[in-house]
Amino acid sequence: MVDATRKLLDELMGRNRNKENVREQNYWDQDVCKPYLLGCCYHTLWQHTKSDCGPCPYGTCQNERLKEVFEADDSSRQHRYRRRWMVELRDMLKAKVNDCDRNIDRAKETLAKRQAANQAAIEEHPEIKDLNKQIKEMAEEAESAGEAGDVSKSQAIVTKIETLKKRLSDVYAKQSNNPDQDLRVCEITGAFTSARDAEERTLAFQSGKQYLGWMTVREKLKELEAQLKEEDAREFDRDTFVDRDRDRPRDRDRDRNRERDGDRDRDRDRDREWDRNRDRARDRDRDSEREGPSCARNKERDGGERDRDRDADRERSSSVRERDRDRNRDRDKDRDRGRD
Repeated sequence: MVDATRKLLDELMGRNRNKENVREQNYWDQDVCKPYLLGCCYHTLWQHTKSDCGPCPYGTCQNERLKEVFEADDSSRQHRYRRRWMVELRDMLKAKVNDCDRNIDRAKETLAKRQAANQAAIEEHPEIKDLNKQIKEMAEEAESAGEAGDVSKSQAIVTKIETLKKRLSDVYAKQSNNPDQDLRVCEITGAFTSARDAEERTLAFQSGKQYLGWMTVREKLKELEAQLKEEDAREFDRDTFVDRDRDRPRDRDRDRNRERDGDRDRDRDRDREWDRNRDRARDRDRDSEREGPSCARNKERDGGERDRDRDADRERSSSVRERDRDRNRDRDKDRDRGRD
């Protein structure tokens, strides 16, 4: 009685309740049961049952005050701790469930072998073997009588066969009174139950510590897996959004580089065209010099054309330089916006 009272006080007020100047315990301390904070410490679920795992290894378990503080905390620290503890608890519960499922499979295999051996023993019972032999022989006799046209004899034999089958059924029922034949394996706990159990006994089993404990563990495992999967999906979406924002300045720089390359190509084409025009003008000058004074008028006309071409080239050069200055100013503005 004293130990039970001390344990209750430890859970409610802590083990250091009678000491002074003791640091207040926090939910992230190493001696605090993290599975209990998340709602499932399996060490407390199966006490005094076949699935008993022993006492909780943490010094402080089932502390409602720390659990309330943990659930009310909305800080980034709590989210980090919660995520890590959820993963650890999921792995522990998954290992427990896997062990239980393996035990269930072994129990089913063992029960199937026992039931098959019992059925084989029943078939080898002398009375059952004799009745099966008689039924087989009389069935052949009834068939022969029917083929010979002796209907009355065939019907009489069939009546005797029905009587033997009823007797065989009674013997089967008597010999099959083996508890193993009615056993089945619980899909939650792996325990053996009987198909002949009354409803009250079945309800009592399903309300017991072992059944409720395993139900709690399996449901908590499903809940943790769903929560972690949802959080992973949100984290993936957030990372994708951040990557997309990070790529936007890079895309803008790439577009500006393409525009700059296109401008260089156009400028290069204009330079080539001017060079060709200049070369043609020089060729005309040389041809005029070879032809002599008789072509003075042509030279004057060509000279006027060259002057006009030269003026047009100056105007084009001036407009190109002005356009390049405007383009450089636009690039500087885009670069300043990109830095912002």
